[in-house]
This record gives sequence, structure tokens and C-alpha cells, in this order.
Amino acid sequence: MITYHAPHAGTRLSPFSRESLEHAVVAQRESCGHAAGARTLRPGRAEGRLLGGNLALLASLCGTPFAPDYTDAILVLEDIGEPTYRIDRMLRQLALSGALGRVAGIAFGSFTEGTAQGDDASRALDDVLREAAELAGVPAIAGIPVGHIDDQWTLPLGAMAELDAESRSLHVALP
Repeated sequence: MITYHAPHAGTRLSPFSRESLEHAVVAQRESCGHAAGARTLRPGRAEGRLLGGNLALLASLCGTPFAPDYTDAILVLEDIGEPTYRIDRMLRQLALSGALGRVAGIAFGSFTEGTAQGDDASRALDDVLREAAELAGVPAIAGIPVGHIDDQWTLPLGAMAELDAESRSLHVALP
């Protein structure tokens, strides 16, 4: 079953977000692609079904019967209002639960309104994200347009996708 990680209904959509939403839901065309501002954390390519969303919610499901099956998934993670040390803790919780060891690749979206601002803070967050990718041993990128930001992709969770960390892209296989 396909569900969508997209702006919520009360959001005023930017032209970028509106186009991505229309491509994914109405036209059933690819709603993502090359992420211009993304950074390669761990090189490589991976294919799998899209899984993910809010990091805090996924971490809270660890050890419950409601935790998703992470096997061979392209895991997309984002969050809002969480400081870097909590992001680190939640990623380690996913690693210790075995979830990160089962994914095929990771695409990190935005982590807003909680991480410290500035170059040093950005590097610290990237270090935490890179460590998670290294623990998982999979290709990973950071900075895709997903999360609590104005311009964001609509992602069809459950669809097959390809992550290419070198070209910093995420492509969805359309039916």
C-alpha cells in the first residue's frame, strides 16, 4: 500500500511543494529526483521500498509490534524541534534495535527548529548522520527536501525507489 509523506493539509504550499504533490498524487509521476542541496554522507547506490518519516516517531516504535519492517528499505528520516544530541540518541536506538542494519540506504531530510544554527552546528549534525550511515553500512545522503520546510518533496512511502548517494538523488519507480 502506498501512503504519502507530504505537507499537511493546513500548509500553504510553495510552488515547489505543490508541483511535487501534484506529480505524486494526481499525475502519478515522479515527485523527487536530484536534491541540489544534499550532501553525500556515504557513497553508493541502493534500491528498495521507501519507508520512513519522522525520526522521533519511528524511534518510539522500536521494540513494539507496530515497528515497521526495515528490510531492504530506503529509509527517509526527518524531524523538527530536536537538538542534535537527541537525534543522535534516536539514531542509535534504531541501530541498537537492528533497524539500521536491515535498510538498503538512508536519505536524511531536514532537521529543523532544534539543532543549533551555524557552520559548526551543521557539521556536528552531519557527523551524527554520517555515523548512523556508517553503523548501517549503507549509502546515505543528507539534506533532501523532506520535512518541516517550505519546499518539500511528496514521497510515496511503500513505492520502490533508487538512492544514488554520489549524484545525491532519489528516484521513485512508477507503476
